[in-house]
Amino acid sequence: MLLQESIKQNIPHKFKFPDVDVWDKHTMKAIVPLSFLFTAMIATNNLCLKYTSVAYYYIGRSLTTIFNVIFTFVILGEKTSKSCMVCCAVIVFGFWLGVDQESLAGSLSFAGFIFGILGSLSLSLYSIFTKKVLPKVNGEVWALSYANNVYATVLLIPMMALNGEIGALSEYTSLFEPYFWEIIIVGGACGFAIGFFTTLQIKVCLA
Repeated sequence: MLLQESIKQNIPHKFKFPDVDVWDKHTMKAIVPLSFLFTAMIATNNLCLKYTSVAYYYIGRSLTTIFNVIFTFVILGEKTSKSCMVCCAVIVFGFWLGVDQESLAGSLSFAGFIFGILGSLSLSLYSIFTKKVLPKVNGEVWALSYANNVYATVLLIPMMALNGEIGALSEYTSLFEPYFWEIIIVGGACGFAIGFFTTLQIKVCLA
C-alpha cells in the first residue's frame, strides 16, 4: 500500500492505480470469498511442493484444466466441445501415469498427492470466481489484484499462527539478513505479477 501511494504521488503520469477502499463493506462482500480461494490456492500449492518433487507438482497442476471444464459447466452453465473432452482424457491419463511413475520411484507422497489435487481444484475455482467478480469492480484488474492481495495477507496470518510458523519465523537466524528480504520481496513481486496477469488474462478472454 505504501509503495502504491508513493508511485501515485511521484510518477502519476506513468502509473495509474484505481481508487478502491478495501475496507468498504461492499468491496469486502464481493472480493473476500475470492480471497479465500486465493489463500487456499497458495497454501495447497506450497504444501504440494513441500511433499513432492517439482516435476510431480506440475503433473498435479495439469488437473486444473479438468476442473476448469467441470466448473465452467456446473457454475457458469457453459458447455465445452468434444475435442476439449478428448484433451481432458489425455490429461487424466498423463496424470495417472505420473502418479504411477512416482509410485514406482518410491517418491510418491499421499499428502503431496492430495494437496496437488486440492491445489488444482482451488486454482480452477479461483479462475471461475474471478470471472464472476471482475464485473463488480468495473473490470479493473489493478483494483481486484490489490484488494485480493490485501485480504489474502490478512487471511494467511491466522493460518501461520495455527501451523506454528510465526514462532518458527521469530527463531529464524537469518530473519534480518538483507538476502532474506531480497528473496522475500522478489518472491512477493513475482506472486503479485502472476495474480495480476492471470486476472488480466481472464478479463481479455471475456472480451
